[in-house]
Amino acid sequence: MLVGKGFKIGTVLSRVTILAALVVQAAAVNAQTAQIEEILVTATKKEESLSDIPVAVAVVGGDKINEQGAFSVEEILEFVVNVFATETSGNEKVYIRGIGTYGNSGFEQSVGTFVDGVYRGRGQASRAALLDLARVEVLKGPQNTLFGKNTIAGALNITSASPSDEFEASILGTYEPEFNGWGTQIVVSGPLTDTFRARLALRRDETDGYFENRTVGQDERQESETVARLTLDWDATENLNFVFKWERGEQDTLGRQNEVGIATPVATSIYQTFGDANFQPGIDYVKYQDGSLPGRPPQFDNSEWDLVSVNGTWNIGEFTFRSITGYIDAIADNSLDLDFASVDLIGQQRVEAHEQFTQEFILFSPQGETVEYLAGFFYQDEDLDRPSDLEIYLTGLAPLFAPTPLFPLVQQGLGDITLHRNYFQDSETISAFTQVTFNTSDKLRFQLGARYSEEEKELKKTTIGAAYSVDNYSKFNHTASLPHTGFYDQFLNLARQHILDGNGFEICDTTVIPDVQQTCSIVPGFDNVRNEDHVTGDVIVQYDYSDSAMFYAKWGVGYKAGGYDEFNLLGSVGSQEFEDETVESFELGAKLTLWENRASMNISVFQSNFEDLQVSVFDGVAGFEVANAAEAVSQGIELDGKVALTDELSMTYALAYLDSTFDSFPGAACHAGQNAAWPGPGPCVSDLGGQNTQFAPEYSGNLSFDYQTTLTGSVDLGLGLDLIYKDDYFTTGDNDPVLVQEAFTKINARVAVMGDDKWSVALLGKNLTDEIVANSPDDIPLGNVGFAGSYFYFLDAPRSYEIQATYRF
Repeated sequence: MLVGKGFKIGTVLSRVTILAALVVQAAAVNAQTAQIEEILVTATKKEESLSDIPVAVAVVGGDKINEQGAFSVEEILEFVVNVFATETSGNEKVYIRGIGTYGNSGFEQSVGTFVDGVYRGRGQASRAALLDLARVEVLKGPQNTLFGKNTIAGALNITSASPSDEFEASILGTYEPEFNGWGTQIVVSGPLTDTFRARLALRRDETDGYFENRTVGQDERQESETVARLTLDWDATENLNFVFKWERGEQDTLGRQNEVGIATPVATSIYQTFGDANFQPGIDYVKYQDGSLPGRPPQFDNSEWDLVSVNGTWNIGEFTFRSITGYIDAIADNSLDLDFASVDLIGQQRVEAHEQFTQEFILFSPQGETVEYLAGFFYQDEDLDRPSDLEIYLTGLAPLFAPTPLFPLVQQGLGDITLHRNYFQDSETISAFTQVTFNTSDKLRFQLGARYSEEEKELKKTTIGAAYSVDNYSKFNHTASLPHTGFYDQFLNLARQHILDGNGFEICDTTVIPDVQQTCSIVPGFDNVRNEDHVTGDVIVQYDYSDSAMFYAKWGVGYKAGGYDEFNLLGSVGSQEFEDETVESFELGAKLTLWENRASMNISVFQSNFEDLQVSVFDGVAGFEVANAAEAVSQGIELDGKVALTDELSMTYALAYLDSTFDSFPGAACHAGQNAAWPGPGPCVSDLGGQNTQFAPEYSGNLSFDYQTTLTGSVDLGLGLDLIYKDDYFTTGDNDPVLVQEAFTKINARVAVMGDDKWSVALLGKNLTDEIVANSPDDIPLGNVGFAGSYFYFLDAPRSYEIQATYRF
């Protein structure tokens, strides 16, 4: 039974009943021959019909992705309720049902991303363009039995298009005049021999972005992206098949899609006096930002990646054996302006090198027996290297410190510092899993799943302060400068020199007096190796009431691995290591095929109870605080489906109610307003117990219509309309009420003319309601230097139009 404050189940069910009645009424009109198509998914590690599997899955098909010009995770997931993906200044947020990962690169993912069966272990991978896709499956709720440790909130199961049995080729071109954006995608596919097929997909995109930067006179974020994928499909024998995939991608950007949305009078005065005199805060796609510190490169964010996978399938009698091998080599390099304006104050240079190897084996028993099972083994080896420089340059603001004892120190340049940081982590994971299905009758079946996992993480971490130098700049040069380090240690409490490696956790106390020796000490009992093991699993009861109605109940437990805080500038021993996060989940669901296969309806009622939820909250200065929140509960109801209203008109719909709250979270970080009112003594402490988690709108829904008709004997007309609604929700980990995203409705539309299945020309309108959506706002850093109460915003794109042209050979 679902419990919790404000769980309005009666209200929701009444609205669902009304919606269902409207669907029934609509479907009965002129729909005598219209039928909905069967949707095949691999959410259970084998290809099955969506209507037959006891899992809450939302599917966005490849045709929908291409038609909407949605070539990023953020754009694709807009069509799925209770799911968010958005870019931040350093990572990617992906949330399902109010649960996700954000703010620290030491965190594992709450929502795992799998592309063609290969796990992509870093949030940065979600930014990569998604090329030539067959579908994107969104598995909601814990998926730890079949997909592993980092799917505590769900999983994205992405499948690219396969080589075709007959020759086909196409070219797609797009142009977006509002942002001066264009793209080209070329696909060639077909058989090379009777047993060998190939598919080559290429895509190139460029855009000037949708922000006007008046300080430097350019549009932002300027972006270019090139991606290529080669797929080879070989029938080695009648019973043995291999699929080889290689993908190469590059992404280069200049500037960012952010601005200072709110600035206090003090902050505005600083920006106008020491930066651009024309500066004005606002949430309006107009920014004033120079994008770099003296002697540093302009703001950019570049990445490149290589992915290789080999999928082998061997039919041994009635058994099937599958091997999935994956290798990822990716690197990201960026320079960020973290004051978000035109002052010379704070910036960051960072590189993230990520290398990962995975191997999975699965054995499937014969199907259709009383007892069916699968058994698998998974291995992952991952290296993560993140050297970075956090740079603070106070000399340009020295007059601000004139009334204080800090003025002579800032004037001498002791406020100009480069914090050299390096974070290297080696992780190894081994797990074994099984799922057994008991078909007790033609209608009733039970599934038992279990997974055992072991993981080891080894960390090497260094933070050293050095003098900022314009003339002699050496990136990631680890040479300490004691006076500068002491300034930030003793005066601003921003950073302390520390080293964590095989010798232990060494922390140094420094002073601004050059002749006084640095004092360092080893923290006893702290090593740099973390080991953990877990047993997770689920129990599922599935009942086929009829050929068109299936009901299921699911109970499961899962976890997300613990680890080490990547940021932690102060060398805080208590927060350097965080514990694993666990979940216990319950779900009731139904999958219905209605009105002689003219409509489908999927319903899920869920409750997930999280313990030791991992959170990261900006501390208002220049770092993030990592902790394990005590308890959180995510519960609600989701409904989605499709209706063939006529032979020419179809409708898809989704409606969700969500109640995702912290049951208990004492000791949470304070937002700016609480800090300002805090009476002391000691630092401000908040309690978020009873408040919502991030990205958890109470109500959300989607409604889409697709209409196709014949204009002439060889020319067709296609019309599409999408309505996307989300209730208001918190966007930051401290639940700052200033940064609540208000409810909104986005509308997308498409008009297309198609001929002879050869060509098409379409006009797309995106966000026609011109909603301003800020999914990644936060505090301006260095609140203790005068910026408390000021905020920056990352904004989704405003209204735009796009022209698409496709030709198939």
